[in-house]
Amino acid sequence: MKQYMAKQIYPESVVFLTHNPEMKFYKLAQHKWVTYPKDYYLPQIVRRFYATEFPNNELLTPVTFTAPYQLIKFAEQTDYDTYVSKSFYKAHKAQITLSPLEPKHETNFESCFIYRKNKSEIPRLVNFLKEWDKFIQGILSFIVSFAQSYCFSIVT
Repeated sequence: MKQYMAKQIYPESVVFLTHNPEMKFYKLAQHKWVTYPKDYYLPQIVRRFYATEFPNNELLTPVTFTAPYQLIKFAEQTDYDTYVSKSFYKAHKAQITLSPLEPKHETNFESCFIYRKNKSEIPRLVNFLKEWDKFIQGILSFIVSFAQSYCFSIVT
């Protein structure tokens, strides 16, 4: 019997960022990288899906940071490359001067809340998950109404 439950937060993928927009993904393996520490989730996902493309199944990572802003700023000010989650990249694309690079295959995964199955009856967890759903619905409603009003104002 499954002991844990999962509630999806957001479908996610990895965006690789480089200084050279013409670079091919397989050539990036030779570059120096600034990434999250090895025990963070994103390096584990990158290693799982792309290890065979890197020398010794590892990226050359002499520098690590724990925040995506730090990764981006360090990479922009040096010749290092980096990667971040697609949601972070989409939210801050206008401020990022590095170029996204398309790997051979996209790495899709889900950000989830994980909790013990028996905890799903605790009122504060139930309320939290309900409020999360309301929050997401509110964002979606805002996006739809914004898009409708923006499109309407263009047409008129």
